[in-house]
Amino acid sequence: MSTFRKSECYIIERITGLSHFDDIKWAAQALSTDPNQYVLNNFLIEGSKAVCTDGRRLHVVTNTFFDIVEDGMYEILKSSNKIIVLAKSTFEGSFPNYKQVIPPIGPDTTKFEVHTAQDSVRSVGEVIFKLGKNDAALLHIPYVRNIFSFKSDTVTVHVTDGLSPVLFTDRDRLALIMALRID
Repeated sequence: MSTFRKSECYIIERITGLSHFDDIKWAAQALSTDPNQYVLNNFLIEGSKAVCTDGRRLHVVTNTFFDIVEDGMYEILKSSNKIIVLAKSTFEGSFPNYKQVIPPIGPDTTKFEVHTAQDSVRSVGEVIFKLGKNDAALLHIPYVRNIFSFKSDTVTVHVTDGLSPVLFTDRDRLALIMALRID
């Protein structure tokens, strides 16, 4: 068995062929490390989704594994290459409404595909920069590198303008990166 529950803790083991371990690891890349933003140091599990954000980027992953986990905020007590321990957060606050920052995909949105095995972070960044239309879309490069750890070979990139977040999607994962503002 890959998951055990004991008093609001979930112990998740890495098992070949199951993706929930890797999904949690990927989502956790967007956790905040700022001790003053305690709520952003937590996962949100909501239905079949796990959500993490540090205020500059957002990772959402969908996996039916999360359906067996009680909805709410969780913190990572331990993380290694073989095991993750999630504990129900005792924090009284609420997780930010992540859905409101995901830009709608409309007629003004430019869409292109990234082939994660072939395209480089630099070439993706150059395309996004050019698609920023009137305002250049500048992104923090380490955040863009995370799209290359998506499960799919192809990731769709959605760019509206240089001031809006850039959205990266595949079948089960969504990454949103806020554009850097330079004044």
